[in-house]
Amino acid sequence: MTATRDRRQVAFAALAAALLLVEWGVTRSPAFARGGAVPLAVFVDLMVVLPLLFAGLVLRPARRPLLDAAPALAVGALACGVLLAARAETRTLLQIGGALAEVAVLALLVRRLRLAASQLRGRDGDDLLLRIDALTDPVLRVLAVELSVLYYAFAGPRLRRPLRPDEFSYTETSGAGGLLFALGLVVGMEGLAVNVALHAWSPRAAWLHAALDVYALIWFAAAYQAARLRPVAVSADRLLVRVSLLWTVEVPRALIADVTRIQEMPRDRGVLRAAFGTAPELLVTLREAVLARGPVGLTRRVTAIALHVDEPERLRDALLPGPAV
Repeated sequence: MTATRDRRQVAFAALAAALLLVEWGVTRSPAFARGGAVPLAVFVDLMVVLPLLFAGLVLRPARRPLLDAAPALAVGALACGVLLAARAETRTLLQIGGALAEVAVLALLVRRLRLAASQLRGRDGDDLLLRIDALTDPVLRVLAVELSVLYYAFAGPRLRRPLRPDEFSYTETSGAGGLLFALGLVVGMEGLAVNVALHAWSPRAAWLHAALDVYALIWFAAAYQAARLRPVAVSADRLLVRVSLLWTVEVPRALIADVTRIQEMPRDRGVLRAAFGTAPELLVTLREAVLARGPVGLTRRVTAIALHVDEPERLRDALLPGPAV
């Protein structure tokens, strides 16, 4: 189904590009310069035919609502504004089409936000990233992940959450705090020097570089707070591995084949490094692959997890009772 959906989206993109190219050529023709019905035909093609193509090729096979054609309508309105701005006979139509596109996009945004709010309310727990993972809209999920960086950076220091008996921290002995602090110092000192040099060449480039440095510092602060507030957890039916803002893996207990102490990171590509700021100490081997979820929708299938916790023996005993290997 995913492959079929992707082919339909590619087909629409190709037809939309061809349509825009044809309309651009028409607006450069003598017939368009003479006016008449040609500018009106261009308006209809962009404001009616283009959204209908999207509805027919993408929405209807997937049984999605017609309101999801709002982005195609907005693209058509934008193209009309570029190609028909100088035509007096289409000025009123452009205003109406632009207003319709704005209303449709706003309605679509409101519907998606309401759906996202209901999905967030339906996911229990105090882990913000796990709740964000319940969002089905990929754009809103990426936006929510970026907002979570601000949440952990600025609200995280004020949150005091004691560890539960089934949770295992990984910040006390990992050195993650010192590592992030050192990286922050390097970024701050390097950023100041580079900003001074860039400002003499291009003030805009200097401001852009400064903004990136500030974001990096915010991310470092958020990463530490997320590591503190997102410990590894074990329940009767699953192992929940959380690595700061980076990775989240839910492993059913029935899939855990073995838990062993290790001295270095295995080189197998199926092993996920889940140690934050230090070398891993435990290797959780799985009977079959599970899906690990990373930042901004990144996923990978893993057959083992190399991790670090402050109490590795207690974690091993919780997962695999018996003598250590």
